[in-house]
Amino acid sequence: MTFLVSEVTGGGTDGKSSTLDSGRSLDPPAFPESQSGAPAELLTIWQAWNCRDRLVHDLAKARAAGDARRVATVLQALSTVAVVEPLDALAANHQLIGLLVGRQPQAIRAARHAGASWQQVAAAIGTTAEQTCADYLAHQQHITHKSHTNTPSKPQ
Repeated sequence: MTFLVSEVTGGGTDGKSSTLDSGRSLDPPAFPESQSGAPAELLTIWQAWNCRDRLVHDLAKARAAGDARRVATVLQALSTVAVVEPLDALAANHQLIGLLVGRQPQAIRAARHAGASWQQVAAAIGTTAEQTCADYLAHQQHITHKSHTNTPSKPQ
């Protein structure tokens, strides 16, 4: 669900911005489009959507409670948060998860080379030492198998 500023602030759904009693526009800053998918950009997209989603829920609660001061505070905060489409946020979330999961074995290897035990590594990622070790070894075997199957054969 996309929240236009006008919908969030109680205006119409015509896409036009609403104003506070002071007459200040509530148009949020435009969100820069990103094609590169760099981790920092993906995280920025996700955080903007998540922040706005929480604020929208806070606004609904403040309105339901009749708390005009809180409504004004939340509206002010909403005016500073970029609008991110939910599907863009979901795509960024998915890409971030893939990047982080894909890079976890590198961090495990680095931790082990730095002297961390399997128990310490497991505690850091919330699993058991046995499971962490098994997952890491399975990943290493997958990488080894993949590199052997992707090696071009010599012409005969």
